[in-house]
Amino acid sequence: MKKQGSITWILLLCLAPVMFSCNSSIEDKKINERVTLRHTDKIPYGTYVAFENLHFIFPGAEVEVNKISPSNYKSFTYSYDYPTEDNSANEKTLYIIISPYFDPDLREYNALMRFIGQGNHVFIAADYWGREFCDSLKMDVSDVYRDSVWTSVQNPVTYDSLAFTYPGNSIGGYFIKFDSTYANILGRNDSGNVNFIKHSYQGGGSLYMHASPLAFTNFFLLHKANNSYYNNVLSYLPKKVRQIEWDEYFRYGRRFSSLQVIMEQPGLRAAFWIVLLIFGLIFLFDSKRKQRIIPVIAPLKNASLDFVKTVGRLYYNYRDNKNLGLKMTAHLMDHIRSRYNIPTSTLDERFILTLASKSGYDNEALKKMIYMAKWMQDSPRIVETELMEFHKLTEDFYKHS
Repeated sequence: MKKQGSITWILLLCLAPVMFSCNSSIEDKKINERVTLRHTDKIPYGTYVAFENLHFIFPGAEVEVNKISPSNYKSFTYSYDYPTEDNSANEKTLYIIISPYFDPDLREYNALMRFIGQGNHVFIAADYWGREFCDSLKMDVSDVYRDSVWTSVQNPVTYDSLAFTYPGNSIGGYFIKFDSTYANILGRNDSGNVNFIKHSYQGGGSLYMHASPLAFTNFFLLHKANNSYYNNVLSYLPKKVRQIEWDEYFRYGRRFSSLQVIMEQPGLRAAFWIVLLIFGLIFLFDSKRKQRIIPVIAPLKNASLDFVKTVGRLYYNYRDNKNLGLKMTAHLMDHIRSRYNIPTSTLDERFILTLASKSGYDNEALKKMIYMAKWMQDSPRIVETELMEFHKLTEDFYKHS
C-alpha cells in the first residue's frame, strides 16, 4: 500500500508542470479588452484595419494623421482649394474622427462647420458627445450601457438594411433625438434605435455621425464578413475625395488650459492684457529706481611678475648679470609653457612660428627675443646693455601677449 501511494505522489508531481503550463496558455489567450481606437494598434479594439482600408476604399486619396485642434488647422480656418487635374468641385477633403469622447469647444465647432461649409465632409464616431455640440445640432445621444452587439446599415444603392454582429463588447450607442428636418437615417441597432445619421449642407458638404465607434475596431471588422459594414458606411461619402485627415486630436479628449479659457472670452482676454501691461510697467519703473551702482572691480595683479622684478633688482644691485639673465630666461620659458601650452625644450624656427600664432605677437620681435634668451643661456658673460635690451623685449612681450 505504501509503495502504491508513493507512486501516486510521483505521478502527481510529474503532471503538475503540465497542468500549470496548460493553465498559463489559457490565460495567455485571453482577449485584450483595452479600448484605444488608435490607428496603429492591432489589438482587438484598435482601428488599424479601418485606417489601412482607407487606401482601398479611396484609392486616389492622400491619407494623413492630424494631431492638432481644428481651430489651429489651416484648411479648417480659411478657404482652401485642393488642386485637381480637372478642377472638379467634388474633390474635397474627408475628416474622420473615431474617438471614445467627442467634445469640441466653440472655436473647434465653428472651424468644423466652416470646413463643412466649404464643401468638405466630416465623419464622427463616438460613445460620448459634448453637450454644447449636441445642443447646437438639436440632438441627444444615449449614454446608457446596453449589451448590444448588433448593428445595421442601409445599402447606399438598394437601400436594403444589412445587419452585422460580433462577439465583442457592446456597440449599443444610439441617438435619442435628432433634427429630422436635416438628418437622414442611415443605420440602426438591434432595438431599432438610430445609431448612424447624416446632415447635408449647402455647398455640398456633409456631416456623418455614428454612435457606436466599436463598430470600426479590428475585432468587429475582422469578424466574418463585417468588413463590408465599413465599406457600406463609407460608401455614402463621395468617391472623389482627394485628401483624408484621420483625427488623433479628439481621441485624447478635449484639451484646454486656463489661459485658453481666458482667451476665448473677450472680457477676460482684455482684462488679462491690461493686467499684464500694468505689471510690465511696474517692473520697468521699479527696476530702474532700485538699480544699484555696479562697483568697479580692479583687475588682479600679477604677483609672480612683481616677485621676478624684485629678485631682478636684487641681482642687478650685485652686478650678477649672468645669473639675472638666466632667471629672466627661466621665467620667460615658464610663462610660455603655462600660458600657451608650448614646450620650450627646442627653441627653433618652428617654436617661434607656433608662439607667434598663439600669442599674436610680432614674429620678428619674437625671433629677437628668443635669440637673446639663447644668448643669456649660452654666453659666459653678460654685459648690462645686453641685459637691459633683453629686459625691454620680455616686458613688451608680457604686455602684448
